[in-house]
Amino acid sequence: VFHREARPFEWDSARKCCCLLLISRPTARIATRPSSGGGGIFSVPSASMRSMSRSSASASGPSSGSVTVDGITVAYPGLEPITITPPSPTPPVADVTITGSSGDDAITVAPDTTPGYLIATAPTMESISFPIPTASLTVTGGDGDDTITLAGTLILPGVALLVQAEHIVVGSGATVDTTGGSGDGSVTLQAANTQTGTAILGVIAVSGSADVTITSAAVRSGTVSATATSTVTPADPSSEVAGLTASSSANVAATDANIDASGDVTLRAESIVTSIMSAIGFSGHTDGGADAAVSGSTVDSTATSHISGASSITAAGALPVLA
Repeated sequence: VFHREARPFEWDSARKCCCLLLISRPTARIATRPSSGGGGIFSVPSASMRSMSRSSASASGPSSGSVTVDGITVAYPGLEPITITPPSPTPPVADVTITGSSGDDAITVAPDTTPGYLIATAPTMESISFPIPTASLTVTGGDGDDTITLAGTLILPGVALLVQAEHIVVGSGATVDTTGGSGDGSVTLQAANTQTGTAILGVIAVSGSADVTITSAAVRSGTVSATATSTVTPADPSSEVAGLTASSSANVAATDANIDASGDVTLRAESIVTSIMSAIGFSGHTDGGADAAVSGSTVDSTATSHISGASSITAAGALPVLA
């Protein structure tokens, strides 16, 4: 179906499928298949383009979100798993970006049952099947407290892999391999968490954590970077009572891991707590037996980079392990 502009999904009750008219190019189309259910909007769009260089998918709910292909965005409500399919025999997609929802996501990226495809799944978003890109793959959790797990055997020749979330796991038995392309690619695991907290009657209780764990897994690439940064920056309530209880932890752990890089391997954990608690005296205070203002802080901040078990790390370049 061809159209000059994107339109909302339309439910076809006779065919029991959701039809979409797409896109501002005569060579592009969205194909649908009949629903597996009887009611509601459930279909599987297959985005096909004669030239597809960049694709991204963002979730806004368990069955809703948007897909952008070469700058053209289509929002979808209430769909079954999404499949992004570049047409043959054109070159495969170069760059793929997967973004989680605004909630707390637990995203798993693993090989799909279709050869040459990966699939991203989570209880809070629709599963997205996509071809292995040739240049870059970015998976980010978006807002919320997110966990991204890399599972199974992920072969990404020459690809720059970037994973961003509060918690990142390279699962037991997993293999992430970006070697074998025009270059050896890169693996960048960036765990970051920033918290500010909220003052209630001048008292703030805030905590944050970020971690990367590689357990009984193999990572092979040109460069490997695993970093965890937890930042806690509570605002000064500037009241008669100013109290803070803050905790921050950052952890990078390689346990029984096999990491092999033709360049640098970096493991770094950083925990930052920045706060000023200022109690401002009540101008009308006249009781000499009571405090005009009270201020206090309790802060716990830890950062750990840890290599343990039967781990093996080989780096042709530098190997900084920092905390």
